[in-house]
Amino acid sequence: MVVDGVNRFRREMPIALRHANAFTLRGVRYDLDRQRLANVDSVDDVKAAAVIQPLQSVWLKYAFGEERRPGGDVGIEAFFPNHDQVYLPVASGLATQGIRPNASGNYRASDMRMLGKAMAAGYQRNTEYGGRWGLFEIKVGARDPARLGVGVHARPPRALAMQSRERLKRKVRDGKAKAPFTTFQRRDGTPVTVPRVVDEDIPRLLFRTRPDATYRPTLTPSWETSLTKAAESMGDYFLSELADKMQRKAGLH
Repeated sequence: MVVDGVNRFRREMPIALRHANAFTLRGVRYDLDRQRLANVDSVDDVKAAAVIQPLQSVWLKYAFGEERRPGGDVGIEAFFPNHDQVYLPVASGLATQGIRPNASGNYRASDMRMLGKAMAAGYQRNTEYGGRWGLFEIKVGARDPARLGVGVHARPPRALAMQSRERLKRKVRDGKAKAPFTTFQRRDGTPVTVPRVVDEDIPRLLFRTRPDATYRPTLTPSWETSLTKAAESMGDYFLSELADKMQRKAGLH
């Protein structure tokens, strides 16, 4: 029954899980004493057990009924400086940075490591023009005037307003507007006027962050159904085995 039930369940796993790779599918197996099986005199002598391999159980446990996943337990947060929260990838935002999942639905470790290093380096506000995309995080309770939302965001490069705003360039060229400048004071009180710089794009949400995540027992129904069907088919299996043995003894095989 256990062998049949596990095999049935393995066929159901790719349906129940969105991205079940070969390694995850190999995580569910059965242990069977084959030496004892060759010398059984009764059904009660047959011993088997369904098991989940230790490594795969680290993440499969959340599909078998363990609902709460704390930060740092499993997942990509190992690549980030803060292990006390869960990072949930936002595929659309990551794609704007050229980061996409593979055929199994997983992100490359090299990409996550690169983002983790950028976060560990710390956020520095870019007040000049030029540069590359950077990362910043909005935490729970932090000031969020643009209402970007809690999570890790990509900050766009900056550019001179006169270079990146076509509408503004036309107005200045037609004499309808003046080139924009920004005035601020240095620490010593000296006023400074510089050309205004603006974002070349809008911030992109890369990861939603939260203290933990809650999961539904996705695999539990398939597991229970597979074992139930295997148990229900045991009678037919034994009858088939008995008929086969009787035919062999009668020399019909």
